[in-house]
Amino acid sequence: GGDLVLAGPNPQATEYAVYAFLEDHCGARWYIPGEIGEVIPRHERLVFEALDDTQEPAFLMRKFSGTSMATALSATGRPISAEWENHNRLRRRYAFHHNLWKLLDPEIYGDEHPDWFPMIDGVRRPPQRNSSSGWQPCMTSEGGIAQIIANIRAEFDANPELNSVSIAPNDGGGYCNCQECLALSENVGDPQEENRSRLFWQFANRIAREVAKTHADRIIGTLAYSYSKDPYEGLQIEPNIMPFYVTYPSVF
Repeated sequence: GGDLVLAGPNPQATEYAVYAFLEDHCGARWYIPGEIGEVIPRHERLVFEALDDTQEPAFLMRKFSGTSMATALSATGRPISAEWENHNRLRRRYAFHHNLWKLLDPEIYGDEHPDWFPMIDGVRRPPQRNSSSGWQPCMTSEGGIAQIIANIRAEFDANPELNSVSIAPNDGGGYCNCQECLALSENVGDPQEENRSRLFWQFANRIAREVAKTHADRIIGTLAYSYSKDPYEGLQIEPNIMPFYVTYPSVF
């Protein structure tokens, strides 16, 4: 006889302790989401010597893109992809995904502040309502940048436990071509060589510096992605920015 205690410093860590025990000491495996990927050995009897197993994550964060999408439900009522992530102790600790469309919602700001949105062919074009891709805010607009900073601060203030907010570019390009944005861009219009790194990272640094003045312990997450993934000479990133580097060959 004896007691078996599986515990962590919070409920999720305790749940992970259970899965670690089942995997490391009982042979359980969860190879892919769903029953087809689940291996649960049957034992008539399990006998353990004294166990003293303390684990800490080897990585600050492990996450597969796409596993948060809607999937079939398991017997527990949770999406099978989310359940598989939990079994394998995958957890998104920091925000990093496409988010500028939420921080500068065209439905809220488009009519009154078209200058906060991209200039295309010489005309300011606030995107269609609820559009999450194919456009970027004007990254040199003083008013737009100030509003994004205010919205990030408001999000942190409303959620004291929130550790990060993402300022990752929206998917699908659609950068502003006003004179100020073009001055910080290269090879605009060339689908292979267009580079917006200088434009994006000066935009990101400005936001991060201002947010740090009021929320120094919080992280600004983003993607080093697509038109903004290539570093340029002299690039320095604010210490409260956490970039997630995206390389296309490893994605597709």
